[in-house]
Amino acid sequence: MREVKHIEQPFVDWVRDDWPLPAVALKLVLFAGSGFPDRTILGSGKIFFIEFKKSGRVLDPAQTKWKKILQRLGFKVYVCTSTAQAIRIFKTVMESS
Repeated sequence: MREVKHIEQPFVDWVRDDWPLPAVALKLVLFAGSGFPDRTILGSGKIFFIEFKKSGRVLDPAQTKWKKILQRLGFKVYVCTSTAQAIRIFKTVMESS
């Protein structure tokens, strides 16, 4: 089991059960290699990405590569070490114009 499941799953549950507007936190599996962010967030006409990391851990080279690719394409990519941090970022992005 992934070491950040206790951070990631409560966030996914919160998006599904508690956010009042339609939104999803998808886990996309790519066959082109590893490193893609843990969750792709879609809602309110917005798309952004969250990578969940245990506190004190850094992105590995494949994750850094994907982060740079997505940012060059104009997407926001966040690294979260807690469920509360992910929820704060989610609310900030979704409530922005």
